[in-house]
Amino acid sequence: MPGARFEDVPLFWLNYRHSKGRFAGAAVIEASTLISARMAAAVYGLNDGLDLVSGHELDAETARQVPEGMIGRLLDDKALRELQRTITPKKAAGPLCAAPDSHAQREQAMTLRKGEISQAQLRREWPHHVTLCAEKVRGLKNSEVIRGFADTLSVAPRTYALRCGDLDYVVFCFAKPEDAEAFSQQFGGEWLPEVRR
Repeated sequence: MPGARFEDVPLFWLNYRHSKGRFAGAAVIEASTLISARMAAAVYGLNDGLDLVSGHELDAETARQVPEGMIGRLLDDKALRELQRTITPKKAAGPLCAAPDSHAQREQAMTLRKGEISQAQLRREWPHHVTLCAEKVRGLKNSEVIRGFADTLSVAPRTYALRCGDLDYVVFCFAKPEDAEAFSQQFGGEWLPEVRR
């Protein structure tokens, strides 16, 4: 039942898309297993005409932060941004630019501040890398939609840039392969070959 909430029952995050591939929304469902969450969503009518992209159990800390009013309903982009602000601590956005041009800029860019994530740490903790053409990420609306979707998954807190030929790419890194796959399918991204550890 959508309004009731039991402390011992886990929460599952389900991502849906329209049949033509456009992101439709996400649902947070209380259930004991992923299959039970999928069945509950069907019973509530949350997935009528939609395709399930991915689903996973929320960790206990995140689950405690989800407001009761967000459970048991399909969340659109606006509701997802509101939920993201509720459960995600504020973090500084990293630049999505190409590598520095001058030697001095490269040296300055290699200096990490305390707490910053290094490339080695990205490869180690978020080994599943998906590239998107930088054009898809440009603009406030595009970047909010893409980052909002990625933040519902196991994405790293920062991205990095690649240049191949004349094209620029933004690389999103994920801890879980199924999250990288869902992101890739949602936005037409390409997997990078497995990163050496």
